[in-house]
Amino acid sequence: MKIFNAFILVLLIIFSSCSSSKDSAAGEVKTIKGRVFVVGNSPFTHMALQTDSTTVYLLDCSKDIQKQLSEHQGNFAEVSYSGTVETPDGKALKVIGASLLPQKVPD
Repeated sequence: MKIFNAFILVLLIIFSSCSSSKDSAAGEVKTIKGRVFVVGNSPFTHMALQTDSTTVYLLDCSKDIQKQLSEHQGNFAEVSYSGTVETPDGKALKVIGASLLPQKVPD
């Protein structure tokens, strides 16, 4: 009986570790809304998106998108991203597009 219980336990561990989900499937585009701002000190600044009082996402974006967002710091934006990437400062959303929103973020 002990061997059977150990076998079941091992199977549960294997299945639970194999079923963990990834951040984003390859090619899947997701969107997120929040307030745009800059973090860090010059010349090591990064764009970021704050979705609520405690959640902040670093943004890994092209120079064009970075310029667009930096010109509208403090405004709300909707960001399309394709997953996360590792940066020297931590995980960042891989931004593929951004659009400005009215001052109040719609639900």
